[in-house]
Amino acid sequence: YIFEPKKTKTQKVLLYIHGGGFVYKGGKNHYDFCKKIAEGGLCTVVYVDYRLAYQYKYPTPLEDAFAAYEYVLKNQKKYKKIMIAGDSAGGCLAVDVIRKAK
Repeated sequence: YIFEPKKTKTQKVLLYIHGGGFVYKGGKNHYDFCKKIAEGGLCTVVYVDYRLAYQYKYPTPLEDAFAAYEYVLKNQKKYKKIMIAGDSAGGCLAVDVIRKAK
C-alpha cells in the first residue's frame, strides 16, 4: 500500500514493515500510523504487507520486504530520501533489508 501526503509534495519515502511476530497481518493501528505520517506531510509511506510465516518459510517475508525496497529504488526520481522502519518483527525485517541492500 502507498500512502501519499494530500496537501504537500515530498521526495521522502518511508518503507514501513509491520510487526506481528511474522505470523499476524498488520492491523488497523499499522494503517492508521502510516496514514497519519503521510497526512502530516512528512513523507510518502510504502507499507509492506509481507507473506506470513505460517504459510511461507523464511526468507519469504524478507524477499517481500526487499521487493518493496527495490520498487522504491526504481522510483528514485520521485523519492530522493529513503527511510526504512518497522515495529517488532517488521523492525527485524527492516534491518535485514538494509543488510541485504549493502
